[in-house]
Amino acid sequence: MAAVAIVFVVSAMAAVDRAFAGDPTGVWLDEDRDAKIQVAKCGAALCGHVVWIQQGNDPANGQPWVDKNNVDPNKRGRSLLGLTIVKDMKPSSTPNKWSGQVYSIVFGKNFNGSLTLLSPTSLKIEGCLLLICQSEIWTKAN
Repeated sequence: MAAVAIVFVVSAMAAVDRAFAGDPTGVWLDEDRDAKIQVAKCGAALCGHVVWIQQGNDPANGQPWVDKNNVDPNKRGRSLLGLTIVKDMKPSSTPNKWSGQVYSIVFGKNFNGSLTLLSPTSLKIEGCLLLICQSEIWTKAN
């Protein structure tokens, strides 16, 4: 009977591990808890779009948030809602990690970056310029 219980526990753990392995798709709440990003498959890669902003309008002007820091002046009027901020993320050699591009709304440009699934409810996003990297942890939204 003990052997059967051990086999059951090991099988259950393997099933949980398979469910966790490599699936960062879904809606994630950013570290400041003021925006939600939908991570989805985009062809052979992953991408992420802003799908919710807690404070709908920019307090500086009372208007909906726009990409005002974009290095391209022609893109500064585009809405942050719906903006793609995770691009072309492809599996890396590290398990549960994807590499691609991360768009920073603060700096208004793309950086080399990655997504790392830390757990079924925790995702690390990182953007790097040469050897300087910044990251934050996103939480799976309900």
